[in-house]
Amino acid sequence: MRPEVIHIHDCLDGTVIKELLLDREMCGGFVAHLGELGELRHFTEYKRPFFRVERTGAFVLKGTQGNRRVRAVFNMKGLNENLALVVARINAWQR
Repeated sequence: MRPEVIHIHDCLDGTVIKELLLDREMCGGFVAHLGELGELRHFTEYKRPFFRVERTGAFVLKGTQGNRRVRAVFNMKGLNENLALVVARINAWQR
C-alpha cells in the first residue's frame, strides 16, 4: 500500500495534522499491522469499525476500517522520523 501524505494543519500546541490517503480500503488485518506501531484500540463492534493507534509523545493515528483515509496527529518534535516510520509501516503491508 502506498500512502499519499497530505498536510492538513500546523497546530499551536506543537502538533501537526496530516492525512494519509491509501490506494485501497483498510481491512482488519491492515489495522492490526498498523497497530503494531503503538497502543491499538480497535472498535470492531461498531457498524463502521473505528481504530486508534497511539505512540505516546510521537503520534496518534485514527481511521475507519473500510475507508482509505488515516488521520495522523504528530508531535512536531520528531515529525520527520515518525512520519517516515508510519509510511514505512504502511508500505510494508502485504495482503
